[in-house]
Amino acid sequence: MKLGNEELRYMRALETVAGVSARDCIIFKNKLVFIINAEGIGKAIGKKGSNVKKLSEKMGKNIELMEYSNDAAEFVKKALGSIRFEKAEILDGEKKAMQLSMDFENRKKLLDNIGRLKKLKEIVKREYNIGDIRVR
Repeated sequence: MKLGNEELRYMRALETVAGVSARDCIIFKNKLVFIINAEGIGKAIGKKGSNVKKLSEKMGKNIELMEYSNDAAEFVKKALGSIRFEKAEILDGEKKAMQLSMDFENRKKLLDNIGRLKKLKEIVKREYNIGDIRVR
């Protein structure tokens, strides 16, 4: 994973505002996603989301904080929030992939928000070297 000057600038801003270091910063169109270790996520959010609000105003972008986990499946579980899956399998092949098994209702929720899935795929590829997320 390589960080450019822009990502480093945003990470320094987070550290200044919240006093927490991010593991990574991913820039999407109008959103910054910070990957934060579990012990720092509460501090990064701040009381009633105050740090997120300050950072959003300072950067002029929406801010999303995601809790890092050493386990890719656990990371995806936390990132999906209310969308639940029964199991996650890592498929080794030409391109390493994660397959999520879920019921129809949760699958529909996830696929209704395709932007969320695309963002998650990009983050999982960057953080865990898993090239794709498949839903069945």
